[in-house]
Amino acid sequence: MGAVKEWLFDNSPNTPLQAQLGRIARDIRAVLRDPIAVIGLLVVLLMVGVAVLAPVLPLQDPGFQILNDRLQPPSAVHWFGTDTLGRDIFSRVVSGAGPTLAIVASVLAIVTPVGVLIGIASGLFARLDTPIMRLCDVFMAFPRLILAIAVAVTLGPGIGAAIVAIAVTGWPSYARIARAESVAMRRSEFVQAAQVLGASRIRIMLTHVLPLCLPSAIVRATLDASSIILITSGLGFLGASVPPPQPEWGAMVAEGRDVVFEAWWVSTMPGIAILVFALGFNLLGDALRNLVDPRS
Repeated sequence: MGAVKEWLFDNSPNTPLQAQLGRIARDIRAVLRDPIAVIGLLVVLLMVGVAVLAPVLPLQDPGFQILNDRLQPPSAVHWFGTDTLGRDIFSRVVSGAGPTLAIVASVLAIVTPVGVLIGIASGLFARLDTPIMRLCDVFMAFPRLILAIAVAVTLGPGIGAAIVAIAVTGWPSYARIARAESVAMRRSEFVQAAQVLGASRIRIMLTHVLPLCLPSAIVRATLDASSIILITSGLGFLGASVPPPQPEWGAMVAEGRDVVFEAWWVSTMPGIAILVFALGFNLLGDALRNLVDPRS
C-alpha cells in the first residue's frame, strides 16, 4: 500500500498515466480534507444509497392506505407519521428519492455534454458565436422554474416530460461557461500549434479544448443538481412531474398544505428531504469549485 501511495504522489511521474492518476489522487485527498466537502459527499451518498436500495428495504408499502390511521403523528410505528390517506410518510419519503434522483441524473446527463459542446463551438467558431449567445439570452431571460413549468404543462405529467422541461431550460449556463473558457483558449499557443499541424476545428474542439472545460462543467453540474431538485419538487407540487400514486417529494408537500396546521409532519418531512438533498449537493459543489478555482 505504501508503494502505491508513493507511486501516486511521486512529484516526478514517469508516464502520462502516472501523472493523471496522481492528480486525481491529490484532488480526492484535497476534497476529503475539507470537512464541508465531506459532509456534502456523505449526504449525497446517503441519499443516493437510499434511492437505490429503496425497493429492497424492509419498508411499508408506500401506497398502502389505512384510513383509520389518518394523520397519525410521528411514532415508533410510523417514524414520520401518516398522511391524509393513512399512508406511511417515511416509506413514501424513501421511495420518493428514486424518481428525484432519476430526474437529476437524466437532466445532468443531457445538459452537461450538450451545453459544453454548444459553448465550445460558440467560442471556436466566430460565425456561430452571436446566434448561439443570443439564443442563450432568450432562454435565460425567463425564470427557469416558470419556463420549466410551461414546457412540462405542454408535454403533460410524467418523468419524461419533467426531464425534457428541466433540460430545455438548463443548457445555457453550461454553454456560457464553456464559451468563455474556449474563447480564452482560442488564442493559446497549443491551439495555434494544433492548427499549424493541420488539425481540424472539430478535432481541436474535442481533443484539446473539451478536456480543459470539463472540470468547470463538473462543478457547475454539482451545483446545478440542487436547482434541479428544487425545480423537480416545484413541478411535483403543481402536479406536473411524477404522476400519482407514485410518491414524489413536491407532490407530498402539496398534499399536506391543507392540513399543515393540524398535521405539520405531512408537508414538513418531505420538505426536509428536499432541503437535505439540495444542501448536500451545494456543499459538495462549493468544495469542488474551490478545488478547481485557480485563485484558491
